[in-house]
Amino acid sequence: MNKRILCFGDSNTWGYCPATGERYPETVRWTGKLAELTGDTVIEEGLNGRTSIFPDPLLPWGTGNSYIEACVCSHQPIDLLIIMLGTNDMKTYVCNCPDASAKGIAQLAVMARRALGNAKLEVLLIASPAIGEWAVEIESTMLQLNEESIANSRRLAAYLKEQARLCKCHFMDASEYVDACAEDAVHLSEEAHEKLANAVKDKVSEIFQ
Repeated sequence: MNKRILCFGDSNTWGYCPATGERYPETVRWTGKLAELTGDTVIEEGLNGRTSIFPDPLLPWGTGNSYIEACVCSHQPIDLLIIMLGTNDMKTYVCNCPDASAKGIAQLAVMARRALGNAKLEVLLIASPAIGEWAVEIESTMLQLNEESIANSRRLAAYLKEQARLCKCHFMDASEYVDACAEDAVHLSEEAHEKLANAVKDKVSEIFQ
C-alpha cells in the first residue's frame, strides 16, 4: 500500500549542489530517488540552513521548531516522518553541542506527534552526514564551522540514537552510508544522494514490514 512520507531537513534534503550552489534535479535528490525506489509519496520539506531548535540570527525563519507543527498538519495524513538535521546546529555561533542538538531534533518528533494528536506516528531520525575534515580550509560560508564543529558532528549520531530510543523513534546514521563531498565538506554528491536513498529505502521497508 502506498505510504505518505514527509522528509523534514536542511540543504541535503533540499538538494543543494555544492559544485553550482543550485538545486539538484528531483531525479537526483535522495528524496526523489526514494519515491522512485519505493513507489511511495515522498514530500520534500528541506530548507537551506535549517537548525533544529536553535535560532540562527542570520536565518531567523530557519528553526525547525518554528515550522514543524504547521508542516505536519499541512501535509497530513502522514505514515512516516523523516527528520534529518544537525549540521547547521554545529555552527560556531548557533549551538555546536551534539547532545543539545540531538535533544532538539528529538523535540521536533515530539512536537509533530502532539500537533497531529498521533502519539504512534512513525518517525525516523537520521543523523546528518558528519562534516568533512577539510571544512576549515574552505573559504566559504563553511567558515562558520571549526574543528570543534567537525568533531561534534561525528559525535551527534550516538546522542541522537539514544534520543530516538527515549522517544520511541526509529534511527539511522547517514555517515554509515555516505560521506560529505570534497567541494565543501558538508553537502552530498549525486552518488551520495543515490546511496542515501537506497539506505533509507531499506529502513522504510524495515519500519513497515
